[in-house]
Amino acid sequence: MSAIHKLLLLALASAMLGGAQGGKPLVANKIQRSYMIHADGTMALSKEEFGTYARSAEGTAIHLGVAENGTTRRTESFIQSTKDGLSYAINHTNQTYKTSPWDRSGPSLENVPATGESQIINGVRCFAIPIKDHETQAVIGKSWVSPDLGVVVKSDATLLLRGEPVMRVTEELTNIQTDVTPDLRAFILPTGYKNVGRVVDCPNCRK
Repeated sequence: MSAIHKLLLLALASAMLGGAQGGKPLVANKIQRSYMIHADGTMALSKEEFGTYARSAEGTAIHLGVAENGTTRRTESFIQSTKDGLSYAINHTNQTYKTSPWDRSGPSLENVPATGESQIINGVRCFAIPIKDHETQAVIGKSWVSPDLGVVVKSDATLLLRGEPVMRVTEELTNIQTDVTPDLRAFILPTGYKNVGRVVDCPNCRK
């Protein structure tokens, strides 16, 4: 199940990081929760992570960690680097990372039509867009996007395995600020970490 969990988290991180990046610098707090879905339909919280989101000319970065003894221990990060055109999925526990090409051919989140279902989330006007399975194109959740900021403010997605729901992941940005310059260290790959290959998909995990 951990491999399936990672696939969904990578997909959601990619969606939140965006495709064609643009817009002004932005920083925010981020919270991500993962729930296991049991056969009877009940859910149990399996992981809760807290962290930061940052965007600048250097790229976009998400850093997450778990709360331990009153502090936050960083566990994973997702960085899209403007400099080298790569996306990095970083595991801080193992001090490893994987890479994949940063596909900037997709539409910018700033171009999401400001029509349809909308609501104010954390002080930001957002519009709903569906989250689809990469292979089947089935709708598995919903993202709330701010076209003004060009960012996903909130998302909720459920992973299906052989047609059955097995995991739900929610993400949300809070304390969104556009008048703060992000720390450039947020976009730098930690020194000494080992490259363990490229991010690979798992098509059978979605069947």
